[in-house]
Amino acid sequence: MRKRQRSRIITKLPPIAKVVVPTPVVEHPYPGVGALAEGLAADFVFALERLGGVSLDTTIVETTLSGEEGASGPPLSVTEPDNDTIDDLLAEYDADHVLVNRLNWNADDQDPSIEFTLKRAGDEVAWSGVFDLMEGAVWQWRLAMASEMVAVATGEPIDASPLLKGGPMGVRAYRLLCEARCEHLLPAKRIELCRKAMEHQPDYGEAGLLLADLLLGTRQMEEADTLLRSLPERFPEMSRCYLRRGKYLAERGDHQAAQKDISKAMGRDADALALYEAGQFMMSIGDEETGSEAMQRSVERRCCEPFLYEQLGVYRANEGQEVAAVLLWERALEIDPTLHGILANLALGHHRLGNDDRADNLFAQAAEKAPEHFATHYNLGLYYQDLRSWDLAVGHLEKAIEMRPNFPVLHLNKGLCLLRIGRNRDAKDALKEASRLDPGGPIGRQAEDEAARIFIPVDPIQDAREYFQKGADRVKANRPEQGIPYLKKAVKIAPRYWQAWFYLGTCYRLQSKWESSVEAFRKVISIRDDQPDAHNELSVALGQLNRRDEALEHARLAHDLRPEDPGIISNLGLALMELDRHDEARHHFQRALKLDPDDQIVKRCLKELEERQRKAGG
Repeated sequence: MRKRQRSRIITKLPPIAKVVVPTPVVEHPYPGVGALAEGLAADFVFALERLGGVSLDTTIVETTLSGEEGASGPPLSVTEPDNDTIDDLLAEYDADHVLVNRLNWNADDQDPSIEFTLKRAGDEVAWSGVFDLMEGAVWQWRLAMASEMVAVATGEPIDASPLLKGGPMGVRAYRLLCEARCEHLLPAKRIELCRKAMEHQPDYGEAGLLLADLLLGTRQMEEADTLLRSLPERFPEMSRCYLRRGKYLAERGDHQAAQKDISKAMGRDADALALYEAGQFMMSIGDEETGSEAMQRSVERRCCEPFLYEQLGVYRANEGQEVAAVLLWERALEIDPTLHGILANLALGHHRLGNDDRADNLFAQAAEKAPEHFATHYNLGLYYQDLRSWDLAVGHLEKAIEMRPNFPVLHLNKGLCLLRIGRNRDAKDALKEASRLDPGGPIGRQAEDEAARIFIPVDPIQDAREYFQKGADRVKANRPEQGIPYLKKAVKIAPRYWQAWFYLGTCYRLQSKWESSVEAFRKVISIRDDQPDAHNELSVALGQLNRRDEALEHARLAHDLRPEDPGIISNLGLALMELDRHDEARHHFQRALKLDPDDQIVKRCLKELEERQRKAGG
C-alpha cells in the first residue's frame, strides 16, 4: 500500500466543550413570560452557535406556559435543578457542563436580569454571573455573557467581534424579538412581534433576518423578497445578511448573484456558523477550494456543527491529508456520537496511518451500527483491498454498488479485485462499466487500460471449462477418483487453468496421494502465487510428507495473503506445533478460536499442544 503524505493543514484542533441547557428557571411566572423565556433561551443558543466553542444540547428547552394566548407547550420551571439532576444530565448527554439560567423579568420590564451558572459534576460551579439588561447596552450584555461563558467552558478566550453587528440596543426591542423566537407561538404572532421590534429599533438587523424567514415560511413572498434583497444594503457590516440573501437568490436560480453575496459574507467578519454555511454553499456549486477555505476558518473559530467536521474530513481525505481527516472525524463523533455513518471513514483513516487496532475496532462498530450506510461498505472494500483479501473486498464493493451504481471508482476497484482472484471475464465487465460511467476521465482511462491488458481465452477453452465443471462436481460429491480424469483433460487443454489444477490437488489430497497433491498445488502457485488457499493446501500436503520447514513457509505465505481466515491461522499454528514451536503455535490457535469459537478442530489442536508440552516437560 502506498504511504500517503501526512497533513500539514491541521495537526491540532482548538478546544470545545459540551454544554447542556435545561429549561430556564423563571423568578416571576406571570402570564406571557413563558414565550419570553423560551425565546430568550433560543436567542442565547443562537448567539453561542454563531460564536463557536461550545456544543449545545437544547432538546429539553421547551418553556412556554400552557394556556398562553397563541402558544402551547409544557409549563415553566420555577425551581433550579438539584445536584442529582445536574449529574444525571451530564451523564445522559455526555456533557462537560450544565448551564442553569434564571430569568428575573417583571411584567413592566423594570430592571430585568438573567443569572447564569455553569455547573460541573458534583455541584461544582465553574462560572456564574448576573447580567442586568440596561437600555442602550443590551448587545454588550449578550456579548459579555456569551464570551465569558465560552472562555470558562473551554479554557481559552473567544473572539466575540462577529456578534457585535446588528444586535439589540434597547430592552423593549430585545424582548419583542426574543418572544418572536419562541417556536410555540403562531407564525402570525411571531411576525407581528418582529415588526414591532424593528419599529422600536430600525437598525436591529437580527430582527430583519428573522422576519424575512418567517415571511418565507408563511408564503408572503413579495414582502419577503423585498426585505431579503434590501437587508445587505441596510446592514452592510452584517455578514449574515449577505449570506441569507445569497441562499435566497440561489433558491431562485440566480446562482451568479448568489455566489457574489456568499463571497461578500466570507470577506466580512463572519461568525463561525456563517462561515460553515458559506462553505457548504461553495462546495455545493463545485467551488471546493473556496468552500474548504471557509470551512477551515469555521473550524478555527470553533464552530460546533458536527457535519462541518464530517464534510471537511472527507475533503481532506480526498487530498491525501489523512491526519487532518482523522482529527476532523474524531471531533465530529465527539460532538455527536450518533453519527455512525462516518465510523468507517474514520476506521480507514486510522488504518492508513498505521493505527490498525483502532481501525479494527471502528470497522466492527461500523458493521454493527451502520450496515446500511454506503460509507461502511465502500471503506471496508478499500480496507480489504489493502489487506489483499480480494474476495471480502469484492463482497463489500458489490454492496456499495447496489447503493450507488453510478459511482465509477467502485466498478474500477471491483474489477481490480476480480483480476486478482482470476475472474477475468467478470473483471473486464466491471472495468468496462467504470469506463462507461467516466468516459475520458481519469477513472475511465485507468479502467480502459486495465481492461485492455486482460486476456480472456477463446474457445476451445470452453471444452476445458466443461471438463473442469464435470470434475469439480464430482469432487464436491466426494468422488475424487471420478473427478481426476476430467480435471486432467481440462489442464491438458488449458495448462494455465489454475482452478483445475487446484481441484486436481484436492482430489489427490482426498486420496492421501501427497506427492501428487504437492505437484498439483505447486502448479497452481506457479500460475497464481497470490492464491492463499493453494499455499495453505500445499502446506498441509508437505506436512504429511514430514517436510515441515517447507510446510511452515507456505503456511506463512497463506497467512500473509489472508490474515483473518481462521482456517489458515489454525494451519499456521499446526505447522509451528510440528516444529515444536509451542508458544507461537498456541498464539495462532487462540487467534483462530477467537474468530471461530465453535471450531472443534482448533480445540483438538490446542489439547494436542498441551499434551505435547506436558510430555516434553515430563
